[in-house]
Amino acid sequence: MNTHEISADDLALYAMRSLESDDVSRISGHLGSCISCRTELQRIRTDLAAVALTAPEVAPPPRVRERLFADIREEAIHQLGSSPKPAEAAYPRWWAATYTGALMLAVAAGLLWTENARLRFQLTALRQVVQQEQAQRQQEQTSLENASHVLAMLNSRSTMRVRMMAGAAKREPQAEAIYSREQGRLLLMASNLRPLPEHKVYQLWILPMQGAPISAGMLKPDAQGSATMMCPQAPAVEAKGFALTVEPEEGSPAPTSNPVLVGEVSS
Repeated sequence: MNTHEISADDLALYAMRSLESDDVSRISGHLGSCISCRTELQRIRTDLAAVALTAPEVAPPPRVRERLFADIREEAIHQLGSSPKPAEAAYPRWWAATYTGALMLAVAAGLLWTENARLRFQLTALRQVVQQEQAQRQQEQTSLENASHVLAMLNSRSTMRVRMMAGAAKREPQAEAIYSREQGRLLLMASNLRPLPEHKVYQLWILPMQGAPISAGMLKPDAQGSATMMCPQAPAVEAKGFALTVEPEEGSPAPTSNPVLVGEVSS
């Protein structure tokens, strides 16, 4: 409701028909083009109806009943010679008291509904802020963990660095694979990669000393052809090299195309 010129209080009074004609015309015009306000008005009317249905019935006291019959007899006696009483005087006072009580309950219900709507809006906004902060903290934590892993790999004596190239030209695709079998981590930094066809990805393979190539993950380059991939749980095998192929978007259990890049561990 905060984004509209019509407040929740105005809608509550509109539902109870307690506004001046100018305000009624203004709100009616707004409701014609605002779906959310019409929805809120329907909720208010539902709440007011529920309050009216739950209001207890009040039985008139005996003296009110006697006075009502006395007024009826007096009206019959003076029917020919006296002027009729105003229509509202014929209603018993207990009915007016009941109507007033129900109206007060309806107004209170409208105010409570307005406060409840405001609190719901504030709670939703607070939850969104908390979720954004949690996501940001998770991203920062992941970045710190990756940086720590890379530093540990670079400082490890068992880490191997393998350059993967497609040719001697400067703008040819190239990459560097940093692999630590002891830590089970693999980092790939690639540049000048060709744009991928639709529904295709690059897939990195570890070439073990024995056996078939082992998948180490998939990646897509940015607009400049650069890509970085960190595999924190790489297979711990004795590798003789690495290869990069183009595969379907969901990845492949084994290479299905010729390597775009390949590099072998120097002996």
